[in-house]
Amino acid sequence: MTKLKNFLITVTIGGLAVILPIAILLKIFLWLYNWAISLIQPITSLLVETTQASQTLAQWLSFFSVISSCFLVGLLVRTGWGKWLHDGLERLLLTRIPGYKMLKELMAKLQPEQGQKFTQPVLVRLGENTGEFLGFITEEYGDDRFAVFIPTSPSPMNGFVIQTDISRLRYVNVSAETMMKSVIACGVGSTEIINNADASSQSKA
Repeated sequence: MTKLKNFLITVTIGGLAVILPIAILLKIFLWLYNWAISLIQPITSLLVETTQASQTLAQWLSFFSVISSCFLVGLLVRTGWGKWLHDGLERLLLTRIPGYKMLKELMAKLQPEQGQKFTQPVLVRLGENTGEFLGFITEEYGDDRFAVFIPTSPSPMNGFVIQTDISRLRYVNVSAETMMKSVIACGVGSTEIINNADASSQSKA
């Protein structure tokens, strides 16, 4: 009887371990989908009224319109005239909007071509007798001192920032996506991170 009980418990927990992550991902995707739908609802409603298209078709057309607009605007600001227009608009209007400057700086951190180091994964040791934390370099001060963001698990949008020197860091030769997946998965995939960590922080100093 005990063996049967243990078998049932083990199988149930194993099934839960498979289903729960999938359910959480589906919940996140559903939330993102509903959020995106709410953003494009004005465009969708306009398309339904003017073209008599179905709600589903109007939503897809709205998505395509928004993505195409973002691409064209991004293409435009790469030209000299577009950059001049953007800088003027930003100076006269956008910088007056509360939170715009902070949001712009955050987006700049996420663009590797801007030379930012937000995408550099590292292992951080906070004390002599502590384990290592997964983190990302966000700023270099000079004299081998850095600001490092340490995300929490399984929600990497939260975390804390420390100022530390290079002696407490080990660079990790994996992509930021690989590091973030391990954070979200509560450490699953850490083997690849540890195996690709520099033996010493000095190797990239």
